[in-house]
Amino acid sequence: TGESNIPPTLPIHIYAFDTQNNCVAMQTMNTPEEDLSFQLTAGTYSVYALTGAAGSTYSIPTKATAKPDAVIALFNPSNTHGELEAGNTSITLKENEEANIAITAKRIIAQVTAEVSGVPNDITAVSISI
Repeated sequence: TGESNIPPTLPIHIYAFDTQNNCVAMQTMNTPEEDLSFQLTAGTYSVYALTGAAGSTYSIPTKATAKPDAVIALFNPSNTHGELEAGNTSITLKENEEANIAITAKRIIAQVTAEVSGVPNDITAVSISI
């Protein structure tokens, strides 16, 4: 995470994209004991991490539907978002090369909810700036 010595929120979804933004690998880590490992051919990849988004609560992209700018949405919009973190990095691999990467995940603002009540009938508009 962006804060030292604080583990990311589980689950952790990892996506690897080629230079045409096609998802070539995807894994989900549900426990701290699991290892994540991809078998990729030589090339350059963008690797994205999303933490804290459970598949029972959020629409998590599959390998077939993932894009770097995919929207992660609540199945039930009246629910509140959990603590989500996201990060990404790039890696270039040579033939038969083995490499480790580190992705720093930072908290992302996922939802702001506001309610205005008790507004007199003669008021025609209310705006909120955040």
